[in-house]
Amino acid sequence: MTKPNTLPHNRVASVATLRWCSGSSRNAVRLPFGISVQLRRNPHLFGLERCDPAKPLIVTESCWAVLYYFERGQQCTSLMGSEMTEGQEAQLAPFGTLIVAMDSDLKGKEAAEKISTRLKMNHKIIKATLKEG
Repeated sequence: MTKPNTLPHNRVASVATLRWCSGSSRNAVRLPFGISVQLRRNPHLFGLERCDPAKPLIVTESCWAVLYYFERGQQCTSLMGSEMTEGQEAQLAPFGTLIVAMDSDLKGKEAAEKISTRLKMNHKIIKATLKEG
């Protein structure tokens, strides 16, 4: 952080100050040797609270995709990763049509296949291929 941001009256870091940090220093978690931490996946589906079950729902990996699709008048939710938890799957139950639009990298393609297979029993599934760039 820059010198002005270290003053007592300004202790909240902003995005502008964090952009100068390297990714590793901003996201680093350092634990003493021998200590391990297991984090649970967040069961929340980002953006789902704004979606109407009567309309098709786009399912993506990224929360940024949710914003992109909402700006264009489509409803979308994000798994916030390439894996779907059982809790997330249960939250999709009211939706009849799901458009699975994972990233176009290898992990995204594998995730799209796995997720589509899990959901096709109870939903109409449309697999979308996203272009890179």
